[in-house]
Amino acid sequence: MPRIWWTMRKLRSANASARAAAADELKQLGAPAAARLVGWLNDEDRSVRQAAADILAEMGAVGATALLDALAQEGAEVRGEVLKLLVRLGPSAIDPLIVAIRSPDSEQ
Repeated sequence: MPRIWWTMRKLRSANASARAAAADELKQLGAPAAARLVGWLNDEDRSVRQAAADILAEMGAVGATALLDALAQEGAEVRGEVLKLLVRLGPSAIDPLIVAIRSPDSEQ
């Protein structure tokens, strides 16, 4: 997990190349990074929020799964962003959404 934390901190860099490299690395790290990125959708820095949203959207189904998990756990301010991102993901959100709906843990 320290690798994810350090990589995520690079998203705050003033250097565009460092931010781009961090984004690429986070996409490669997959689900563990996606789960952490969801929390950054509520960051005070707009550029960090946007970077987290862009990376999650580019992660496809992995990002969608993390976003669906966040719907049940995050506050209202993050849930709105999560829903926008799920729409942005489009078809890649369908399979994780079906799994979530069919889950015995689903309350609906």
